[in-house]
Amino acid sequence: MEEITENQAIEPKDSKPAASATDAPAAMKKIFGVFMLLIYFGMGGLTYCGYFDILFGQWHWMKWCLGSLFTIYGVWRAFRYFSGKN
Repeated sequence: MEEITENQAIEPKDSKPAASATDAPAAMKKIFGVFMLLIYFGMGGLTYCGYFDILFGQWHWMKWCLGSLFTIYGVWRAFRYFSGKN
């Protein structure tokens, strides 16, 4: 039997390094970025149009706050997406 000394690492010889978060293909990141932009702008538009009025009841101000929040965040993400800062 082979003895293991303190200086030797205990790991299988065929182990691979762990994949990092940046290993995803660039095309998939772009597709997901556009998909999320559609979600943010879509949710903002649907909220403005009253699609979710059943959730707000008499709180009409909430519709405008959430719609604005989705739209502003969508604009921010679009800026970051198209400027390449993400």
